[in-house]
Amino acid sequence: MAKRYFEFSEGTSNKFWEVWREGVSVFTRYGKIGSPVRSP
Repeated sequence: MAKRYFEFSEGTSNKFWEVWREGVSVFTRYGKIGSPVRSP
């Protein structure tokens, strides 16, 4: 699965999400655009 990148921008909200799979594991990264990235 290729890494997928999504953005949401509306009003003062500017967020992004990335989702990808490696083998049987699924990974996500998300955060506010322009701020440090969060990974659970």
